[in-house]
Amino acid sequence: MPNDAYHTYRARQFGDWDVFSIVDDRNIERLNKGDVIQIVEPSFNEKIYKVKLMNGSSKNKDFFIITEDLIKYYKPLKEQNNE
Repeated sequence: MPNDAYHTYRARQFGDWDVFSIVDDRNIERLNKGDVIQIVEPSFNEKIYKVKLMNGSSKNKDFFIITEDLIKYYKPLKEQNNE
């Protein structure tokens, strides 16, 4: 799955949609407004991030997201101090 995200990223960057066509669409998850994700680790020089879905029907499953989409569509939650 990280390769699918990377192929999508490269297709966007270079307009090479022939490579994009090898992406297996069964590995693509559509997220809904309000879904919460946790960043697990970066891949491909931080162009792709492994994330864990924290709610919804695919809760606790790992997915991969293009960094530009992560920045564009998600905002970080403020950490709460337990004082």
